[in-house]
Amino acid sequence: MFVSQHSSDLTIQSDRMPRALLIVVGLGLALWIGFATLVAPPLIERAYRGDSLPALNAVMQGRFEHPVEFYLNKWNRTALQLTLVTLASLLLGAAATSRRFFQTFVGDAPPQTLGAIRVVTCAVLLIATSLEDLGSVALLPPEMRTGTGAMGLLLAAPIGFERLLASEMGLRTLQHLTELFLVLGMIGCFTRLVIPLTAAAHFLSLGILVDYSFFWHQNLVPLYVLTVLSFTPCGDGLSIDRLWKRYLGRRVRDRDWAVYGLSRYLCWVVIVLPYVQSGLAKLRMAGWSWWDATNMRSMLYGDTLSPREYDWHVALRLVSAPDAVFTALGVATIVLEVSYVLVLFSRTARRILPLMMIGVHLGILLLQRILFLDLILLQLVFVDFGRIRAELPGRADTRAGFGTRFPFAAALSLVVFVTAACWLQRVEFYPLSAWQLYAMLDTSGKVSYYKVMGHYDSGRVSTVRLEEGIGALALDGRYSVALNKCFASAADVSICEKFLAASASAYNARRPPGDRLTHYEIQTWTWDFVSEPRDPEHGRLQKRIIVGADGTQDAGDKFPVPPGSPGNP
Repeated sequence: MFVSQHSSDLTIQSDRMPRALLIVVGLGLALWIGFATLVAPPLIERAYRGDSLPALNAVMQGRFEHPVEFYLNKWNRTALQLTLVTLASLLLGAAATSRRFFQTFVGDAPPQTLGAIRVVTCAVLLIATSLEDLGSVALLPPEMRTGTGAMGLLLAAPIGFERLLASEMGLRTLQHLTELFLVLGMIGCFTRLVIPLTAAAHFLSLGILVDYSFFWHQNLVPLYVLTVLSFTPCGDGLSIDRLWKRYLGRRVRDRDWAVYGLSRYLCWVVIVLPYVQSGLAKLRMAGWSWWDATNMRSMLYGDTLSPREYDWHVALRLVSAPDAVFTALGVATIVLEVSYVLVLFSRTARRILPLMMIGVHLGILLLQRILFLDLILLQLVFVDFGRIRAELPGRADTRAGFGTRFPFAAALSLVVFVTAACWLQRVEFYPLSAWQLYAMLDTSGKVSYYKVMGHYDSGRVSTVRLEEGIGALALDGRYSVALNKCFASAADVSICEKFLAASASAYNARRPPGDRLTHYEIQTWTWDFVSEPRDPEHGRLQKRIIVGADGTQDAGDKFPVPPGSPGNP
C-alpha cells in the first residue's frame, strides 16, 4: 500500500501525478454518470419486462408487485447517493495528500507504534479464537446455514467448501492454524506473509460461525485492522523479524516515520468508522426518540431476560429507577458513538474518548450481558507512544512526499467510500456491515424472550443452558436464531428440531445417566413492564414447544402447563 524506503524517492514526478490522477478521476466520474443516466434505466426497463439477461431478470424479483417507476426511482436515488459519496471520498482523499493534513492530524510515528497495533490486534483475536469451538460446527444441521455474505459465495463456488463445514477435524485444523498465525503475527515472525494469512484465516473462521447463527459484530473490527496491517510495514517494530536481522548482523534501517504514521492513522480510521455508523444508524432508523426511556428499557430488559452465557440480571434491578436514568444512558451512547470521529482529528479526544468508550462497553456487558472484548482492548491502539521517541535512534526525514501520501489518501478514500455506501444502502454482507446495532425503536412497553427447560431421564425438570450443548453457538446467544424458528413455519420448526437434537446429543455425551436430557422445552414469554413493572415472574408464558432428544416433537399435552402458572391461570 504505502510501504516505502526513502522520502527522497517519493517526490519523483510528484507534481505530475496529481494532474494525471485528476484526469483519470474526471473520466471515471463522467463514465459513471453516463452509465447511471443513459445506460442503466433502459436495462432496468428491459429486465422488468423479462427481456434482459437471466441474471438481470432475477434481480427484478417482485417486479409484478411494483411498477417499473418504483425501480427506476430506486436506482436514481442509489446512483445519486453513490455519486455524492464518491465525490466526498475523493475530496477527503485530496485533502489527505496535503502536508498540512499530515502534520495536523496524522503525524509521524516510530515503527514500534505500528508494531504495537499489530501485537494488540493479534492478541485480542488470539484470546477470542481460543474461546471458540469451531469443530462443533460439524455437529449442526446444514439447514442452519444462512449463506451470509461472502460465505454464500464460497458455498456456491465448486470448491467443496461444504465438505470442510461437515468435517470436525478440518474445522479444528482451521482453528489451530488461525491460532498459530495469530501467535506468529503477535510476535512478528515472518510478518509480511503471516499477517495476510492471519486475516484470511480469521475471515474464514469468523464467517463460518456467523453463517450458522446471525451477523453478530464481535471480532469484526479486528479483521478490518488486520486487512490494513497486511499492506503496511507492521513488522518493522516489536518483532522477531527485526531481532533476527540484528542477530544475523544485518543493518536494520527504518522507513520514513511518515509511513508508520500514515499506516497507524488508517488503522484508527477502520476502528472509528463503525462507531459512527452505529450512532448514525440509530438516528436514521429511530430518530431522536431512540433514547426514549421505554425504548431503552425494552433493550436492556430483553437482553437481560434472554438466555446467555452470563447469569447476572443487573438491569432488572433498575425497574424502579426513574426514566431519566435510561434517557441519559441513551443520549450518552449516541453522543459518544457519533463524536468518536473526533479521535481522528484531536489528540485530546484520543486521550479521553477511548476511555469513555471502554466504560460504554463495560456498561453494555453489565446491563445487557454482551461482551465486546475486542472493542475494549482495541482502544489501546490510541495510546500515545510519542514518549518513546527520545529513546529511539534518529528518525528519517518526515517530510513525506506525494508518493507516500497518495497511496494513503487512496486507501482512505476507498475505506470512507465503502463505509458510507454500506451505511446508506444498509448493506449487511459479511464482512461488510452498516452497523445497525440496536437501531430499531420499540416503545410498546413489552418484551418477549425465551426460556429453555430441560426434561431429564431422572424425571427432573429444570432450566437448562444451551451453552452446554454445541460449543460453536455458546457465546452471545448465537442459538437465538434457531429458537426463533421453533415457532415459525413448518420448515423452520424442522430446523429447530434438528438443532435441538444436535444440542441434546452433544450435551448428553458429557453427562452420566440420570443427568441426561430426554426433551427440550422452549417457552416464549411476554412481559408488559409498563403495566406490571414489579411482576416477580417477569411476564406470562405464551407458547411452548417440546422436542425430544431425538429431534421429534411431542404432543403438546404430554407436558401440560401446570394450573395456576403464569401461563395457565
